[in-house]
Amino acid sequence: MERIEILRLMVERAARDWFVVGSRERIEAILREGFVSGGQAMSKARDLVNVLVARGNLDFADLLDGGQGEAQG
Repeated sequence: MERIEILRLMVERAARDWFVVGSRERIEAILREGFVSGGQAMSKARDLVNVLVARGNLDFADLLDGGQGEAQG
């Protein structure tokens, strides 16, 4: 859960939008871990996905479908 909180701070304070684009795979991995963990971690992961989507990173919306995104195939 701590990693999600740190990631949220990094996303919110990023001086450039390319940070999210350049870190997409790692961001997704951290968010998936949050979804799998359940509880508060899942809630924080969902909230961060909503922040990312609201900022125009629409691909992250796929993670809201059970936190699996493209991994579901």
